[in-house]
Parts: sequence; structure tokens; C-alpha cells
Amino acid sequence: MADAVETLTHPPEAHPKLRNWSSTYNVSPELLFHPTTNDEVALILKEAGRKGKKVRAVGLHNSPGPIWHSNQWLISLRHFTHSSFPSTSRTAILGAGLSLRDANPLLASHGLSLPTLGSLPDVTVGACFSGPDHGSSAFHSISAGAAKAVTIVLPTGEVRRVERGDELFRAAGAGAAAVGIVTEVEFECEEAFGLEFTMSRTRLEDYLDDDDSGRKLWELARSSEYVKLWYYPGPTPTSSSPNTVLWRASRCPMPPPQQNTLYTRLSSQFTHLIHATAFFITTYLFPFLQPWLNASGYWLLAGTMPKTQRLRSYEAQYMDCGYWQLVDEWSAPLPAPSSSAKSPPAPAAQILRQLITFFASPEGKRVGMHAPMELRFSRVKGEDFFLSPAASYGELLGREEKEEDLVMWFEPIIYRPLNLPTPSRFYTFLISFESLFRSRPASRPHWTKPTLTLLRIRANQDVRPGEAGAVEEG
Repeated sequence: MADAVETLTHPPEAHPKLRNWSSTYNVSPELLFHPTTNDEVALILKEAGRKGKKVRAVGLHNSPGPIWHSNQWLISLRHFTHSSFPSTSRTAILGAGLSLRDANPLLASHGLSLPTLGSLPDVTVGACFSGPDHGSSAFHSISAGAAKAVTIVLPTGEVRRVERGDELFRAAGAGAAAVGIVTEVEFECEEAFGLEFTMSRTRLEDYLDDDDSGRKLWELARSSEYVKLWYYPGPTPTSSSPNTVLWRASRCPMPPPQQNTLYTRLSSQFTHLIHATAFFITTYLFPFLQPWLNASGYWLLAGTMPKTQRLRSYEAQYMDCGYWQLVDEWSAPLPAPSSSAKSPPAPAAQILRQLITFFASPEGKRVGMHAPMELRFSRVKGEDFFLSPAASYGELLGREEKEEDLVMWFEPIIYRPLNLPTPSRFYTFLISFESLFRSRPASRPHWTKPTLTLLRIRANQDVRPGEAGAVEEG
């Protein structure tokens, strides 16, 4: 190494073994750096350029996909956990290495909240901005939309503060750190608030229009400030059987923080154990039982759902993701319906109909798709990041953009009990799943999820059933 790099506060680690949370990807880079200042980040990037090394930023290793991988140099921002709160505005300046698990209570202590959040608390502020992290609200864009300025270190070593509207800002947001290393994010916050939410039983098919205009889905998404769906494909779909949990939330006064007691921790671990045991049986031994397990899980959840519950906004939006899993996620346009009686088909509605039809078919039942599939929504207006999966799509659809246009997110979850390889039939499904989106205009992948495109790039080969498990374990 050059003498300049040797002057860093913390010496780099050589060939550390890193693995993501869901245990689907691992990497051992040449060097893992832990800079403490922007100048140190700049020094590393300049030295990487001089030596021809590829550099990527890494946070808490929670990304389900390999986009943070580099066999050469990685930069961890774990020392960038500073924060400041200007007294003249509702803004918060947060270090990119600060986790949302720590940042949200800190914001609350200053009477502030972020307007929308994703499901995972163990995500860094930098990943929240640089990845297309998103919640589920027809009235808010992706999480990066709340940022008003960032500090970024460019590959040349230049340190710049860029604000909303700047082209570099638009490239960095949801840009997966492709244009530089973001070390600090200034968020435009709101007054701290809680969420009162309800979970109710419903039937996903009831939100399909005969003409696939998406009107019912669009109206559902706007029926409350925060709305999401959990779909449970069952064994015997009928015209009256519920198969979906509808989660809706609206704002309420800020409640006290949720208590994480020993009982709740043990209860969660016990639930994960029962879940993993059941899914091991249906995933590896008797796949034909999976739809029945989905139905049982749905009715068990439906029977224990609280009528209403109040939590702090960030606590209500968190989701217990359980244990090892493989996920994929795409967005599809859900345009505001026309005021006329006839509206053109919405890609999101067309895709949803095809998925429901597939899961009800003999082929779909043979796959034994795990449940739930999470369905969420985001607003398009104000979304001007170049690489965002929720960016405007009016031109791509050949229609005029409307203020109320939305995107709908589709996220199938495939559990991996005991950290075993994913059976090839699920990759067969994912190939079909992605083809639905690729065949529709303006549908886009979530960049940090392990889409088959990323798997092909990583494996340098086509992903075929029977080979995918080896790719996953690489």
C-alpha cells in the first residue's frame, strides 16, 4: 500500500469474510477500509484510482443482493454516525453510517420523524438515500425523496455538498453509490407523529377491474396515508375466501416507545422456530403442502390481528423479516385513472392479475410459493432521481403525467429454512415473475434486491433451474 493510505486512523482489514444478513451472498475483499473523515474517504478513492482498484461502499450488509460486492476494495462508513439538528428548521443532518434503528429514536427525541420508511430498521442512512429504499404510501415518494442535500466524495477525491435539484444529487439518490460515496444526508423532516393502524382480511381479486385499468387498486392505495397488502396464495381460491391482509394507517399523536421485553424477544424467536420448521417440511419434503400452510398461516394471523394499534411512525412501518430468505422486487406503473369511464390498462393491474392466475393454476401450486407476497405503493410526483424504480413514466407509457400517478411494488419472499439452498423450482418461478415485468413498459427492478439479472452478472452465466442454488451459495 502507498504511504498515504497507511496514514489512515484505522488500518484497513485484509481479506475479511463478509456475509449479508439473509446469508445468500458472501465476499472477501482485498481491503476493507474504515475511514473517519471525508478527507480519508477522498484519500482512499484517489489511491484506488491510481492503482486501478474498484471501490464500493458497504453498510450493515443487509442488502439481499450482491450490489455491494467487490473483491477489491470496500469502504465501510461505520464511523460516520454523527448528527446535528439546526434549530431554525425541521431538518436533520445525519452521518451516512448511522443506522435507522438508531436514527429514528434520535429524531423522535428532537420532535422529528421521517415521512416514510422501508421495512428494515437495520439499514444505514447512506443506504436509505443511495438505495431505492421505500415504504408504502400513495402520498410519499421513496425514502430518498425526503433528503434535501447530501455530502458526497467523488472518485476524484473532491468533496461536494449538493442540494435537491442538482444533477449530481439526482444521480446519487437511489443510485447505489455509483457516482461517489455519500457520507452525510440532510433530511427534511416532519413533526414527530405516531400511526394508528388496522389490519383486516380481504380478497386480492376484489381489487381487479374487468378492464385492468387499476382504478380499484389506485383507490385502495389512496384510502389512507399508508397502505400495504400481504397476499397469501392458498390451495382452493374461491369467490368468497379472503387471502390477503390489508394494512392501513393514519397519523395520530406520538405514543410512547414500544417496549422490547424479554417475553417479546423469546416469543419472536419461538415463532421463527415454528415457522422455519413448517417451511422446511413444505420447501424440501412436501411442496404440495405449501398452499395449505399459507392458508393456515393466514388464518392464524387473521385470528390474532389487533383491531387497532398505535405505535410510533417508525415502529409501525418496521416489519419482522424473520430469518434467511431470498427476495426479488420490481415496481410497475399504477397511473391515476382517467376521469372518463374508459381508462387504458395499468401495467401493475395486468401483472397482478397474471400472478393471481398463476398461483391458482396447477403449475403455481407445484411451485409452492411462500407467503406472504408483499405489495406496496409509492407516489411518483417529485420523484426525479435518474435511477429510481419509482421515477416518472408518463413518456414511456405515451400518456400525460398526473400528480396522483403511483407505482406498485411486488416483492415475493422465499424463505430458506436452516440456511439451505433454494430449490430450483423457485428460480423457475422468478424467471417467470421477472418476465412479467420485462414485458410491461416502465417496470423496473429494485437495484439492491437479487434479481436474476444480478445473479447472471455475478455468475457470468445464464441462470437455469438446477444451477441457481450454486450461484446463491457463491
